[in-house]
Amino acid sequence: MSVAGSRTSRTENGMRLIAGIPRRRIVWWIAGLAVIAAIAGTYLLTRPQELVWWTSPVVARSRRHVRALIPFGWQPLSPFGRVKDSNGNWQAVYNFGPQRDRRPGLLRWISPQHRQASLLSIVVTQFQNDKTGYSDFVTGIRRFDQPGRRIADRFVSFREQWIRASLQYETSTDPQAFDNTYKAVCNSLRIE
Repeated sequence: MSVAGSRTSRTENGMRLIAGIPRRRIVWWIAGLAVIAAIAGTYLLTRPQELVWWTSPVVARSRRHVRALIPFGWQPLSPFGRVKDSNGNWQAVYNFGPQRDRRPGLLRWISPQHRQASLLSIVVTQFQNDKTGYSDFVTGIRRFDQPGRRIADRFVSFREQWIRASLQYETSTDPQAFDNTYKAVCNSLRIE
């Protein structure tokens, strides 16, 4: 038996100890930690994308905004542009996509992430009046599955101020994430 208080292996009542803790207890702790890590890893890899609310700037001649859910971490792909067409109608296009991988180069090389080829596009139009192209064009979710590409869209309108908004959500790289989120994203489109 070794000197009391030392951190070396010793035997006590026929059971081998490591630094004063029975070996079986250490094995159970390691096994428990491995199970917890496996559960956490499974959750992180299989959970649906988190969605966050996005609100547009004020629509032209109204105090209205367009709101929709977009995947967490997505960012505008270009500065938001507003266009006024020849009939006096106002239009804005908002495009969002997955965030670029901003990790240091060494980490990107060690653990590469495949960037999603995905896009969420919201087009907002305020017509000058109901004679310049406005119609109460409202749809449920329309889904189009093409080889290697999935698309869903939805249209809503606000008749009192001749505003129409459309949302198109598409992906070609992550069909599972699309299937988990397209209904929530499309159904969230609203003019408030």
